[in-house]
Amino acid sequence: MPLSKRLLVVIVIFFIAATAAPTKAWDGGFLFEHSAQYNLSGLIDFDREFGDPCNTGVVKRDTFFGYGELFRVENVKMAPYVLSIDGKNDWSTFSDAISNLTAATTIRLCARPMSGTLYQDNTSSPADVVYRESIIHTYADAVIDGSISAYGLTEQIWAIEISTKPGHSGSYHANLFAAYGPGPYDKYGYEQGLTNVVYNPDKSWWFNSSKEDGIEKGRYYVGNYFNIDQYAYTSDGTMKRYIDISSPFSNAYLFEDMEFIGTIEVQESFNMENISYGREGAPFVGWRTIFSPR
Repeated sequence: MPLSKRLLVVIVIFFIAATAAPTKAWDGGFLFEHSAQYNLSGLIDFDREFGDPCNTGVVKRDTFFGYGELFRVENVKMAPYVLSIDGKNDWSTFSDAISNLTAATTIRLCARPMSGTLYQDNTSSPADVVYRESIIHTYADAVIDGSISAYGLTEQIWAIEISTKPGHSGSYHANLFAAYGPGPYDKYGYEQGLTNVVYNPDKSWWFNSSKEDGIEKGRYYVGNYFNIDQYAYTSDGTMKRYIDISSPFSNAYLFEDMEFIGTIEVQESFNMENISYGREGAPFVGWRTIFSPR
């Protein structure tokens, strides 16, 4: 089919879904589900976003643009502070297309990063004012209430872009599961600068020095973690990857800023387990292998 006829097929999809965090403790309800299958051919202009900052664990946005064919299957499950997405995307760029077909995915974590602060080095000469950076715990009381000015050391982003040349194919498959339950910032009303946050100990966590790991969890606490299995491929084109993630609990840090050109295939798994769920807080039995809570 010549390109002039393909131009008659124009598909534009824009879908946003988010769930607000209800005040009721987790009881297996408040479930949002969406399953979809797309078989597209023509000019594809696709923009789709799921999640809401700090209400669903992560925010995930997918975009596609270009002339070609796209087959996409996605299953989404969402509840307060939790999001699960299993999706597969396979495409090819028309051989006579005027440009590449480009797919991009950006995942923004709600989980807070490691924090840093600046302090004045008093060992320096009085004539010189020298400031040095120091790591400070993200959940320290003085950081939460603003007594110490701190900043995030990472952006908490996982992103990829695949641009496939005319006459070639590409794939992006990802299965992610993330949770970010309430904690000390919510207790004192500092989450996102809010002062009217409803705090429920049954679905929150807090520090307790008598515990082996120093953390106490309410029975409906859903956890703080981000897990993803990802496969990305293009037979010829460009792949860009950007990852900037850290954990204030393990002090682990992952940074990647790369660009590849040619035939590219990447398969990977990433697990960040900050805090496990409470004894009755394992969400969506069957989505995740359930072990005894720690």
